[in-house]
Order: sequence, then structure tokens, then C-alpha cells
Amino acid sequence: MCCLTTNCSTPGTNIITATIFRFAEIESFTVAGLPSDMTVYPQEYKLNCTKIGHLWYDISMSIGSTALASYTNCNDNNNNCPGTELVSSTNTVRYTVDITWDGMNVSRGSISESTTGDQIYQCRLADDPNSIEIRIRNATVTVPATAPSSLTEVNKTATTITVSWTALDSSDADGYVVNVTSDTDTVQTVHVEGSSNNTITLNGLRGGTTYSITVRAYQQLLGPASIIGVQTLPVINSINWTLVSSITQLNNTQYRIDCLTTTDINPSTDVYWLVNGVMKSNSMYTSIDAVTYNNTLEYLMNDRTSPVSFYRFKSNRGSTLH
Repeated sequence: MCCLTTNCSTPGTNIITATIFRFAEIESFTVAGLPSDMTVYPQEYKLNCTKIGHLWYDISMSIGSTALASYTNCNDNNNNCPGTELVSSTNTVRYTVDITWDGMNVSRGSISESTTGDQIYQCRLADDPNSIEIRIRNATVTVPATAPSSLTEVNKTATTITVSWTALDSSDADGYVVNVTSDTDTVQTVHVEGSSNNTITLNGLRGGTTYSITVRAYQQLLGPASIIGVQTLPVINSINWTLVSSITQLNNTQYRIDCLTTTDINPSTDVYWLVNGVMKSNSMYTSIDAVTYNNTLEYLMNDRTSPVSFYRFKSNRGSTLH
């Protein structure tokens, strides 16, 4: 700054300000275009490193030990490096790298680096040819380091599934994204705001269908995933009430109920018990002969009028076998 009078604070003083560069410098290093919609995946954004000053230089951007872009012997007079000139008089040039994040790897084209947690990028600028001065700037993108733990099925019906997980601290997550797929098709994706919200009911599902449910926490980007597979209950079109073969009282409160099914019905996947309105899988069964299974439920009946029903049906989306 040059003052044309004896006191720069004097009203009416003419001030001339100039920036003098001895070497090339990094004017800024920023992350741009971070996703606003966390349900879109994979995620894409940009790194912008802007240099100013001396016109000969080397410039690179990296994460860890992996170079995402590296340009040497750049000369702004020749425009021999792929930067975008912003101000020619100060040799201000911006270099941009497009980044893709899939939850495990940072990639730019064929270059890929596995990373967990916050992503720390570096822009390095060196004078060429002698590299008298080296300038370095870092930029950080916040990413949850761990997946939500203890992802658990809480409840399910023929058309809904409720799951919960252990919430992350507010310093580690801003919210969650829940993705539901069947085979390879995405059925729905739900954005859950707030790090403490750790339960969700997924609606509009098909009966007797297995879904893969993925939960990720997010900050500026999505973190690693927890995955659980859940099958909705089959749609019951009709009930066969003729299958009970015996009811045996084991003691004052415990009963054994036996029901017969044919071997063309899988007893572990196609047979269920309904006890006080709660659907239970069939876990006790034996083969009687080549065509018959005996299915057993041992039931603690505090109230002898408590209902126990036996359903048999195929799991192929509701069709009934009788």
C-alpha cells in the first residue's frame, strides 16, 4: 500500500494497493457442488484449486498418497495445462477435478482411492523449474466414519417393515438415508433427518417378498452401510382349519399342538403359526413319511381361551395351497 500523503488516515488521501508476487501462490482451494439430495447415489462433487502469480509452475491435487490430477511444467503464456484462466493480468487460473464417491472409494475416472471417514484433499503448487517455493492447501469433506450399528427388524406385516438401529452422536451424523431394494431394483429411498431418529416404518411393500434394507448415516456425504434382509409376511387369501392332528396338555399351562402338512409344502418357509395375533415361524417339524410333515407348537397358555391358529400357504406372494 502506498500513501501519497504523510498520513494514510487523512481524509482525501489517495491510496494505491498492489499485490506483488515473488512466486506462484494458491489463491483458494475449495470443494464445490456437494450433493443437496442425499438420496442420490453415488455422489458427485468438484475440487477447485486456483493459483495466482508466477506463470511457471507444477500443480497437483490428491487424497492420501493418491494423485487425482497432476500437471507439470505449466506455463500460463502457453496455456499448456488444462486450467481455466480467470484473470490474465495476475495469471489467475483455476484447476478442477470431478470426484465420485460410492461410500467406499473416491474416484476420478480410472483413479480410485479407498477411504473411511472425513476426506482430506490436498492441493500442491510448486514453482517450475527449480521448485523454489512449494505451496500447500487442504480441504476437508465430512463423512461418517462408521455405519449405523445393530440394524434390526422391529416389526413387519404383509405390506410394511419397521427397522431400527443404534443412533450416532450428533457430531458424527446429521441424519440417515434408508434404501430398500428387491433383487436389484430400488423400491424406495427415504431421507431421515436428525442423528437421533433411529426407527423407520417402510410402507407400500409386497407380501411374501424379501427386501434388502440399507441404512447409511450422512454429513456432507454418505458414510458406510449397514444391511439387513427382511421378508414381509405372506398375503393370506384363505385359511385351512382342518390340519390340527392333536392337542396335548403337557402341564397346567403348557400345550403341544400338532398339525400335518404335505411334503410339497416347505415347513420352514411356507408354514406359520398365529398366536394371539402374532405371526410365528414354524421351527419344530419332523418327517412322518414320504408325503407328510408333522409341525409342532409348544404353547404356554395362561388363558385357555387364547387363540392359536395354524395357517398353511405358499410364500409366492399370497397364493394358497389346498
